[in-house]
Amino acid sequence: MKLKVKYQIERMIKFALKLFSVFAVKKNKVLFQSFSGRQYSDSPRAVSEYLIKRYPGQLEIIWAFTDPASHQQLKAQGIKTVKYKSLRYLYHALSCRVYVDNVEPWSILHFRPGQKVINTWHGGGTFKQVGIFRKDIGQLEKQHVVDKMRETDWFLSSSKAFSQQTIRESFRYQGEILECGLPRNDRLINPKSGEEQEIREKLKLDGRRVVLYAPTFRNDLTSQMRKLDVELLLKSLGERFGGQWQLLVRWHYYLTDRPGIAGAVDVSDYPEMNDLLMISEVLVTDYSSSIWDYSLLKRPCFLYCPDAEEYSQERTFYSDMASWPALAAYDNEQLRQNILNYDESSYLEKLASYHQSVGIRESGRAAEEVGELIRQLCLK
Repeated sequence: MKLKVKYQIERMIKFALKLFSVFAVKKNKVLFQSFSGRQYSDSPRAVSEYLIKRYPGQLEIIWAFTDPASHQQLKAQGIKTVKYKSLRYLYHALSCRVYVDNVEPWSILHFRPGQKVINTWHGGGTFKQVGIFRKDIGQLEKQHVVDKMRETDWFLSSSKAFSQQTIRESFRYQGEILECGLPRNDRLINPKSGEEQEIREKLKLDGRRVVLYAPTFRNDLTSQMRKLDVELLLKSLGERFGGQWQLLVRWHYYLTDRPGIAGAVDVSDYPEMNDLLMISEVLVTDYSSSIWDYSLLKRPCFLYCPDAEEYSQERTFYSDMASWPALAAYDNEQLRQNILNYDESSYLEKLASYHQSVGIRESGRAAEEVGELIRQLCLK
C-alpha cells in the first residue's frame, strides 16, 4: 500500500513538472550522471571526455552529483556541476537536449519532445537477472522499473545476449539499442602505455602483484561478511603464479557499513572500477557483472560464492554458472584448488567460446559512437 501511494505521488509530481516546459530545450546542452550522482565515472564519463576532447567548447556539458563541491576540479575542463535532485538539476534535466545516465532514471522525470535519453547501463554481460526477473521485489516495483525505462531513447548493449535477455526481456524495453559495447570498456580493449603504472602510483601501491576482490551487492549484509581466507588466497596465488601478492577489496557502492578484511586494502571509495581491473592480475568476484569487463583483459578470474543458496532467494541467473567464463568455488578450499589447477589455454578457449556464444559487441570505440550520436543531435 505504501508503495502504491508513493508511486501515485510520483505521478502527480511528474505532471506538475510540466511547468518546466516554459524553458526551451537547449540544443547543445548535455547532462551526465553516474550511479545517481555518486561518482564521476563509468561510461557517462568516457562519453563526456570524448566530447570535451573532440568538440571543445561546442557543447554545454553538465554533471549532476550528490556532492558537487567534491568535483570542483571539473570546472577546469569547462564542465558545469549541479546538485542531483535539486531544483537547478530539474531545470537542466528538463531543458537539456541529451540526458546520459547509467542506472534507472529518477522516476519523477518525464522528458519532453526534443529531448533524447541515452542509457549506458552499468553492467555488461548476462549473469544475475535484473528488472522483472528479480525475486526480491514485488510486481508493483517491477512494473515501476519497466515504466521508467520507457523514458529511454537509446540503450547501449555489450552483446546480443544482453540486448535480448536484459534489455528486451528484463526491462521490456522496445526502443532503440546501440550494440557498440560499453564506453567504459574502450580503454580495456585499447589501453594506453603507462596507464597501469599511473593508477598504481595514484593508489600508492607497492611492487607486489595485485588481486582484486569485488563481490556484488546483497540484500543481506551478513552474507558479504563471510570470511574470505586472505592468507590462503594469497598463498595459493603465489604457488600458482609466483611472486608476492596484495589484496584490494572493493565493496558495492550501495554499502556504507563495509566489512573489514584483515590484510587487505579497501578501495571501495575509488570511483573508477575499470582502473582497478586494469591493475589487477587476478579478479576474485561472485555474481558481479565485473566478470564481463574483466574478461576483455583475458586474465584469470575466479568466483567465490559461499552464499550461493541464500543468494538464489534474491536473484536467479540468465544462464547456468557452469557456462560462465570463470570457475565457481563455494568455500575457501575449493577456491584454492581452482587457483592451483588454473590452466591458461583452457581458460582462454572457454573465454573465446563464451564471447562467441553471447554475441560480444564490444567495439573498443563505443565512446566515439555515442559521442558522435550526441554531436548529431546537438550540433547539426
